[in-house]
Amino acid sequence: MASEFARVRVVSRGDGKSSVGSAAYRAGEDLTDGRTGRTYHYSHRAAGVAHAEIILPAGAPPEWYDRSTLWNAVERAEDGSTRRATAQVAKDHVVALPVELPLAQQIELVREFAREIFVAHGVGVDFAVHLHSDGNPHAHILTTTRVITRDGFGRKARHLNGQFARGRKVADAHQLRHDWAAFQTRWASDRGIELTVTNNNGEWQPEAHRGPSASVPGEDEPVPVRLDQLQATEDGKALRRSAILSDPNRILERLSAVKTVFTDRDLRMEIARHLEDFTDIEATVQRCLEHEELVSLGRLAVDDLDRKKAATKVEH
Repeated sequence: MASEFARVRVVSRGDGKSSVGSAAYRAGEDLTDGRTGRTYHYSHRAAGVAHAEIILPAGAPPEWYDRSTLWNAVERAEDGSTRRATAQVAKDHVVALPVELPLAQQIELVREFAREIFVAHGVGVDFAVHLHSDGNPHAHILTTTRVITRDGFGRKARHLNGQFARGRKVADAHQLRHDWAAFQTRWASDRGIELTVTNNNGEWQPEAHRGPSASVPGEDEPVPVRLDQLQATEDGKALRRSAILSDPNRILERLSAVKTVFTDRDLRMEIARHLEDFTDIEATVQRCLEHEELVSLGRLAVDDLDRKKAATKVEH
């Protein structure tokens, strides 16, 4: 059964974001933004990225098939804009993938969707299929906000923004869900695949990143285990430590699920619930604070008694 879930997020300099950093995070690579000199280290996430691929319109500069070259070119193009300080440099489209399809078909599905909906209309695509946890595969389709011509980047691709229907603006996310549901149905039908696309009113259960799998006696397939399901045994502690150190994003997902805005102290306390070693805790805190999707709100009065550096976690 397929889901119509789809979501759109704008990658904007006004929010302190970089298209290079966004591409690095989604592809699980280490990339350097030449404009700022900052290197985004996300190669530790590579294990959860099943596939990453760049698709460009015909005639695009061939060197742009290199991820670093493409997104640094995006950043340079916006430097010539009158709104360069708040420029929207990319759009991140997230779509849920049918769990019944094998990986090869999931990749083909996303590739064909990206070509038809985005590349055919002039923008570049950098998509990644994420398999961070069983039962919840999804793809990030990172698109340029400008059309690509033989001469480089052209005008903003406003023709891909939400359209108007009956005099009212259709939200980008709603339009994307409609396109994604219709495309999945047609794609499956053309291949003789039985696939039912569910209408969940645009709602989707956010991915709960799970830790390493634990084998069940008598079964060949591993059963995913949540961090909070691991018992307080030595084996359980070892699994929990391994899960968090391999992907600290699990902590951010858990914390942001209950708190839209949280402090450094909240983060450290959540990490300390699962890790015992001080070095592990401090290293994980630092990696979480450097997360590309974490937005610092500066020093805010969180309450009357506590004034800490607050942050909010934006789902990726």
